Amino acid sequence: TRLLLGVLPSALLEDYSFWQSLQDDDRYGTIRGEAKRSNNASSIEILLKDDALASLGAIRRTHTDLRGSEVTHRLMNLLDSRRGKKLAECFTRLENLSHILVWCTDDEKQAVKKVELPRLSLTFTVSKQKMYCDQLTGYYLYQDEFPEALDKLVSNFGGGCIVLTKESGDCAILTSAVAEPLRPDSSSLSADAALSWIH
Repeated sequence: TRLLLGVLPSALLEDYSFWQSLQDDDRYGTIRGEAKRSNNASSIEILLKDDALASLGAIRRTHTDLRGSEVTHRLMNLLDSRRGKKLAECFTRLENLSHILVWCTDDEKQAVKKVELPRLSLTFTVSKQKMYCDQLTGYYLYQDEFPEALDKLVSNFGGGCIVLTKESGDCAILTSAVAEPLRPDSSSLSADAALSWIH
């Protein structure tokens, strides 16, 4: 695990124990991760592109869903694509990049399925083209331009927050009390641009 510092997100290094297997068909082997906590019934598999740790291939997580089916998702590199950078711009308002995990489908489309902020005990799940906060029932990321009154209110937070809304029109401002969030460069704090990755 020590050799993976700075290579894998800190959130994974804190939750999993890693070792390298050289018995796979893959020439350079596979790095496997086992959850440290018993309530985390998942495992990590990291394919290596070559013999250098800096050249990691796909990072996959497998877990069992509520229906008892095995589900595999791929970790998105938030610095390697336009939609990844947009997501990073949104969620670094709450948390450091090394503690933001974005999981997508393990196929060519790589559709975003879930965003996790483990240190803040927050998860967001994509459903019907919206990103719902699992801890706040019915609330999802605000995707439209802010009305003037809301924009003025949110500006008081200096960018270190995101806005959630629900079908009734109620809004909630979500901000972190423990992290050191990154203030966005743009003057607009609306999440509409950041959510273009859904499509």
